[in-house]
Parts: sequence; structure tokens; C-alpha cells
Amino acid sequence: MNGTELFLVEVSLTESVSAIICFILVNFMLTPFRLTRETRYLGLPLGFSFLGVSYIITALSHTSLNYFVDEWWIQLFFRAFAFLFLTITYLFSESTR
Repeated sequence: MNGTELFLVEVSLTESVSAIICFILVNFMLTPFRLTRETRYLGLPLGFSFLGVSYIITALSHTSLNYFVDEWWIQLFFRAFAFLFLTITYLFSESTR
């Protein structure tokens, strides 16, 4: 295994772990919504879901399943949209002081 292949395996593993962590966070963040059914609790889980999808697409693009190599812009779109969605959710959330 040469250096380039080792780097691709490392990137795929890192992106996969990041996706798993994002979806674990989504599961925990959906708990208040499941209990109260208030839609104000959906912003952060949706943002982290988009972020997890971007990590999965990036991990797939670095594996031997090269379906996403030519569509590199998809992972950039999902990641940028996820961070924008998380930022807007945070800025428009109601603070209880």
C-alpha cells in the first residue's frame, strides 16, 4: 500500500466516523421533538443530518466506489448548506433569559 492509498483510506475512515457521530447527535437531538412535537426543535437535527450526508458522500468519493468522483460539487453543496442551516438555526433560535 503506497502513501496515496493509505491517505485515501485514512480520509474515508475519518469521514465515516464523522458521519456516525453526526447521526448519533441527530438521534439525541430528536428526543425533545419526539416528546413535545414542537417544530422549533427540528433545526439542529436537520442541519446535522445534512452534515452527516456530506460526510458520507465524501467518504464514498474516496473509496473504490468511485461513483461520486465526478460529482465532487455535491459534497461541497451539502457541507456548505449544512453549516449555513446550522448558523441560521442558531441565529434565529429564541433565547430564554
